[in-house]
Amino acid sequence: LMFAGRNISCSHVAISSTRVMATCASLGQAIGTTAVYAIRNFLTPRETSQKFIREIQQTLLEDDCTLPGKKRKISAICEKAALSASCGNAEELRSGIDRDFPENLNAWQCEAGDWAEYDFGKEEQLHEIRLVFDSQLTRNENQSHLNMIFNRPLNTPDYQVNDSLIKAYHLEADGKEIFRETNGYQRLVKIPIFVKARKLRLVIDNICGTGKRNVFAFEAK
Repeated sequence: LMFAGRNISCSHVAISSTRVMATCASLGQAIGTTAVYAIRNFLTPRETSQKFIREIQQTLLEDDCTLPGKKRKISAICEKAALSASCGNAEELRSGIDRDFPENLNAWQCEAGDWAEYDFGKEEQLHEIRLVFDSQLTRNENQSHLNMIFNRPLNTPDYQVNDSLIKAYHLEADGKEIFRETNGYQRLVKIPIFVKARKLRLVIDNICGTGKRNVFAFEAK
């Protein structure tokens, strides 16, 4: 039996600090992921954590769950490939950390017209492209208006897609366009493809607002 939520024995004084919704949601995601491994391998929860803890952690990271102190494993073809960009530090795209922290941005910064490209050295079969954009998970006191509210007065303006995200972009394989997005609104994007290519390029076509925008991950499998 596994439990997800604020399962803790404490007084009413401490319980208010443990009912953080994001933490409870992450626990639920971890329990669900662990349950899949347990069922597939006919194991108890204890046996599953003993035998597959690293695989479970990597699955959670792949699904954009933050695990402090843990890095997402980069695919072999991207880890060995040459990575370049029109500007900024492209290496952040394969750092294995998909969000910013006070001590490190962990992101490639770009504007409309910029690009980042992998050169695999030889033709590789690609099955999926994984992208992570910036939805401003780290917010300061001046950004409290971005948080979900529990009520909505009638005169409240409609909410818009966070302008920190990338509005439009496309992917090129050996110079040929293989995917285009013109109305981006997601943080985590997984694009199934089936193409052989030596080079894979991400091109930023348009951003929301002005200034540089962050891209945390660009990876092919």
